[in-house]
Amino acid sequence: MLKKGICHLSVVPVRSNPGSRHEMVTQLLFGETYKVLEITDDWLQIENDSDHYIGWISSNQFCLFNEKSIPPNLTLTHFPYTEIKFNETCVLASSGSLISVSEGNFNFNGYSCDLNPKPSQSHQNIIDFAKQFINAPYLWGGKSFMGIDCSGFTSIVFASIGIPIPRDASEQALIGKDIAFVNEIQPADLVFFANEEGHITHVGIAINQDLIIHASGSVRIDHLDSFGIFNKSIGKHTHTLKCIKRLL
Repeated sequence: MLKKGICHLSVVPVRSNPGSRHEMVTQLLFGETYKVLEITDDWLQIENDSDHYIGWISSNQFCLFNEKSIPPNLTLTHFPYTEIKFNETCVLASSGSLISVSEGNFNFNGYSCDLNPKPSQSHQNIIDFAKQFINAPYLWGGKSFMGIDCSGFTSIVFASIGIPIPRDASEQALIGKDIAFVNEIQPADLVFFANEEGHITHVGIAINQDLIIHASGSVRIDHLDSFGIFNKSIGKHTHTLKCIKRLL
């Protein structure tokens, strides 16, 4: 019988195929649970319960989830991390990690930490949380302040207010309400961008009709117009607008 696991470390790389030389396609953050789909030598194929992303983790980073435990139900929003203590050890859980809470108490295999309140689902809370990541370096497959990619950034930001969205930009573009024009943008709308073939390759979060926060080189704020993203520091457009979606 295949098992259910939980991420007990700050971050665990999830790879495209079994083996440490294969590319990291996403990460597990502390508290995220997953199903084990297949076991091959020293690698496990898993499906993340949060976003249903499938990939491979090393078996020596597996931790069995106790089915009697309370499932993780609160996203940590304290930035950049929360120190979670267990006996003589501690885990630095990145913002966006998950913990289990019942009647105000933290419960995960003996871990404990100071809790911060869950923010309301408001446009301003999304923007405020997103801005904390400014200057976080870009990392393909990353989901933490130490390294994050464009869709990892948007998924973590929306998870912070209790709205789970898919992991990849192309899948994120399939949800929400279509917004036809840039001048109809509201704060916290997701804005998607395409390559020359028309495939969605990038996503960011609108601050307003003129500005966008996104992960490109680092998490940064750039100008937004009807063509796409304009980077003032290099004096040119870097991404071509494809579509706009509203989740709130």
